[in-house]
Amino acid sequence: MIDLRPETGQAEPPARTFAPSVVRYIKLGRGGQWTDQALDQGIIPFGYPKIEHPVCIKGDWIQARQQLALMGRTPGGVSNGLRELQEFYELPNDALWVTCARGHFWWAFADGGVVEIEPPLPGGPARHRPTRAGWSNTDLNGEPLTVRSLS
Repeated sequence: MIDLRPETGQAEPPARTFAPSVVRYIKLGRGGQWTDQALDQGIIPFGYPKIEHPVCIKGDWIQARQQLALMGRTPGGVSNGLRELQEFYELPNDALWVTCARGHFWWAFADGGVVEIEPPLPGGPARHRPTRAGWSNTDLNGEPLTVRSLS
């Protein structure tokens, strides 16, 4: 459990807490190409433009599996893609999403379901989830979560 305490300079109100149900790392597009959009707009972007959004909303994972196979993926690639789709659509809002970008470790919670981007821009995400309060690159004490080189 993590305590969230605002930096007010006054006596602190009772702490709000959250206990993420699960943590998932997400890439912000191939080579980080969706980083600016994700961080600036406060969204969790996701790809798979050839997989139909209505199929995923309905939870028709048999049809989604077939669509992944039609993309020419290996059996392992189909299984991995299906897992990613299911988690993106079905994980609750208390799932903690994390990523690395701009030299920092970032975290966010989703706020609601998946939104289709229609039509997606070439090379852009096909869908996204809005975040509860945008992406944060600080810890609960306000210190930056800087990615440091191991060299």
